[in-house]
Amino acid sequence: MGDTMNHFTRRATPLVAMLIGMASLALTTAPASAKTTTLHFFQKETSQTFTGPDGKSIPPPGPSNLPVVGEQFISTDDDYVGDHKHHAKKATASDHLVCTLTTTTGMATCDGEIAIGGSMLLAENVALNLAQSPIVPLTGGTGVYKHAHGTATTVSIGTSNNSDFTVKFTT
Repeated sequence: MGDTMNHFTRRATPLVAMLIGMASLALTTAPASAKTTTLHFFQKETSQTFTGPDGKSIPPPGPSNLPVVGEQFISTDDDYVGDHKHHAKKATASDHLVCTLTTTTGMATCDGEIAIGGSMLLAENVALNLAQSPIVPLTGGTGVYKHAHGTATTVSIGTSNNSDFTVKFTT
């Protein structure tokens, strides 16, 4: 559980964060006019909070502070077009993820948003395994992403809380 908890402490999302037990997402068959879009971002963490079941702030899980059911992980990120090696100087998107642990091994129910311009991609009430690098199913959106479905995937960058972030969806 040591490696699992280290990964959970470093980057419980994904998205993030984020993020964040689903290895794949079965997408509904899209009509012929549906458009698939893939976006690549460098995701730079702006906040990370852990709260106990009582809503009070707690330290991140670790060997002496094992997670308990009902704890929440909350993260926000600024997203820069590109990846960690080559990305825009200015963030053009941001994301937010809230996950509530349902087991002590990292299973959680999560809600997330990716804001791009005046629209959002949404992951609502999704089950994730935060102890793994999750693929987050996108369940809808607002504005130009109103009927979007797809996935958001993060790959942690070293021991930082930053990630390369890929969003793939169909509208």
